[in-house]
Amino acid sequence: MTGWRLGWMVLPATLVPQVEKLVEYNTSGAPTFLQHAAIAALASGEDFIAAFTSRCRAARDVLFDELQRFPRVAAARPAGAFYAFLHVDGVADSLAFAKRVLAETKIGLAPGIAFGPIGEGHLRLCFARSPDTIAEAAERLRPILG
Repeated sequence: MTGWRLGWMVLPATLVPQVEKLVEYNTSGAPTFLQHAAIAALASGEDFIAAFTSRCRAARDVLFDELQRFPRVAAARPAGAFYAFLHVDGVADSLAFAKRVLAETKIGLAPGIAFGPIGEGHLRLCFARSPDTIAEAAERLRPILG
């Protein structure tokens, strides 16, 4: 349930008081619809997760096969995520570059600076889409990233 920020932790009992202090001000009173969605996910989400994981893996492979052809781009192939964090040679202002990419290709990428100063020069691309959609995105990105 990406983005919904609902979950649980398993930790040693000695850490519970400290973690409770942290969680108290970060999460409280999950909305009813979220609680119902969590129950549904726990009760019958395994098939969805398996299909989603398979689709993301296939889309990741399509994306990284294409990225290998972009000489300005370097990225590590993630094993357990559906985001690629791309380093693009020559990009000094990732926000301005992300805006340019959006204007020229209609593809939204997160600027690396949004993840802190060390992210500058990078872009984050979500590949939680169909492999065909990712192949099309890579083709549209080729003129600006290649």
